[in-house]
Amino acid sequence: MGHYNHLALQFDRNIFGIGAYRNVSYMIPQERSQPVPAMGMLVKLHGSNLSFVEVGGEFAHELEDEGIDGSIDFALGELREMFGSSVNRNVIKGNATQWGSNPRFEGSYAAAKPGGYK
Repeated sequence: MGHYNHLALQFDRNIFGIGAYRNVSYMIPQERSQPVPAMGMLVKLHGSNLSFVEVGGEFAHELEDEGIDGSIDFALGELREMFGSSVNRNVIKGNATQWGSNPRFEGSYAAAKPGGYK
């Protein structure tokens, strides 16, 4: 199974300064993350101050090993890099999926290699 997880973050205001349903892609500096140096975000869901952070691959698995609090801490750390330390005082709450450690799923998706399905 492949790994793909979401982190949900709720803020008390629009820390991004952009409209609803915007995508934010962020390349994590390579020396701080191996092997997948990116996270994607969907911000201002339904006009609210709720945002989803998406991570995938081995990087999602590594964050999952850090637990929910560790995953949230990571995402907030990256947001502090982008928007400054004031991000912390605007967080209401956060949560994260952990599909790889769920015994019913053990991952997030599966796909056959091209030509591999019979």
